[in-house]
Amino acid sequence: MGSNVHLLIRGHAALAACFVLYLFWWWVFFCPRIEKPMGLLRGAGVASIAGAGICGIVGVVICLSALSAMQSKACIVQPWQIAVGGVIAYLVLLFITSSLFKRQVTSELMIMTAWVTLELVVLDQLLGSGVLGSGAVTALAIVLVVLFAVSIVCYLRFYHLAPQAAFACGAIPLVLGISYALVIVLTLMAR
Repeated sequence: MGSNVHLLIRGHAALAACFVLYLFWWWVFFCPRIEKPMGLLRGAGVASIAGAGICGIVGVVICLSALSAMQSKACIVQPWQIAVGGVIAYLVLLFITSSLFKRQVTSELMIMTAWVTLELVVLDQLLGSGVLGSGAVTALAIVLVVLFAVSIVCYLRFYHLAPQAAFACGAIPLVLGISYALVIVLTLMAR
């Protein structure tokens, strides 16, 4: 089980790097205090979003590799059931945010929902395999749900705010993602 835990640590470190690079890109291109980025700053911003994509894909692939090796039969919910729940949650949130709240659809909603779905599978596998106890998994699940709820509120509020507030609102989910990934890394390293 140790190698799978190490893979989850590395996967979450890559996800943390993804969020950090995404945050840098967000700052370069969306901070209202910065003039249109030019030259080196623009290049760094473009490189950071490319790096964020690469780190995100690598992090997900590493996590999925660990999860497929774990395949605990003692899980509360099977991974495919969580994945189906994630798709349903995305479709419901897509309908609610676009139809009821008239929020322009952007990729962030899909990214946030996919991220939470992955993390729920991780928590379920960690519990089922005995890597983490029910208390730790419950606490992490509660934190994850709260972070997701805050991120959805930010997603809904973004277009209704003044530029500086909208910039900060858009950065909040990224900071929360960094924080959660690091909490998972530290929790798994401490076990």
